[in-house]
Amino acid sequence: GGCTLVEVKPLQGRKHQVRAHLASIGCPVILDSRYTPVAKGKAKAGAGGLPAPVAARKDKLNDGRFFLHSHAIQIPSSALPRPRVDGESTVRVEAELPVWWADIFKELR
Repeated sequence: GGCTLVEVKPLQGRKHQVRAHLASIGCPVILDSRYTPVAKGKAKAGAGGLPAPVAARKDKLNDGRFFLHSHAIQIPSSALPRPRVDGESTVRVEAELPVWWADIFKELR
């Protein structure tokens, strides 16, 4: 039940693209009930199960959230309802990692 933090840069924003591709190579997103066999009840924990720090908090985390975070997204200005005043061709929005991940990451190291 090891974990790896990965950075993924999809070229297109297809629905479930990152989740489906990671699961297809045997590296599903933690707590993703759509693509993780343990979360679906099709595999036993320990056989690709949840890491101990996550399993210990599963009841608190079991609200539909899973470990997939979009740090940044960049979209063309042409996709906006109104043109940008500054004339820039893209809009970039960034978000920090959720605070609740910090303790779990510390324990996984």
